[in-house]
Amino acid sequence: MLPWKKRAVETDLSAYRDGQLPPDRTDRIGEELVFNPDYRDRLAAYDQIADLLKTELGPDRIPDSIAFSRDLVDRLQLDTPQAEPAPNPNRLRSAMRPALWASLGLVATAGITLFSLRRRKLT
Repeated sequence: MLPWKKRAVETDLSAYRDGQLPPDRTDRIGEELVFNPDYRDRLAAYDQIADLLKTELGPDRIPDSIAFSRDLVDRLQLDTPQAEPAPNPNRLRSAMRPALWASLGLVATAGITLFSLRRRKLT
C-alpha cells in the first residue's frame, strides 16, 4: 500500500472507531471491514491500543469531588493570596546588555565585510 493511501486508511479507521466519519464514508469503511481482513486487523489493533491506554493512564479510582477539593485547599493553604514581587528593572537592563553587545558586534562585522568586498570590487 502506498504511504499516502496507508495514512488515509489509518485516519479513516481511527475516525470510524471514534464515530467521527460522515455517513457515506462510514458505509465505505464498513464495507471494507466486511471484505478486507487487513482493515479488521488494523481496527482491532486500534481497539487494543485504546484499551491499553484506558487501563494504564486512567485513574485507579475516581475521587470524591468534595473530599478532593477540601484536601487540595488544605494542602495549598489558600488562606490569603501571596502577592508576587515586582520585577527588578535593573535586572532587565543587565539582561539586555549581552544582546546589545551582540547586535553591535554583528553590525560591525557586516560593515567590515561589506567594506572589504567593495575594496576588492566584488560587489
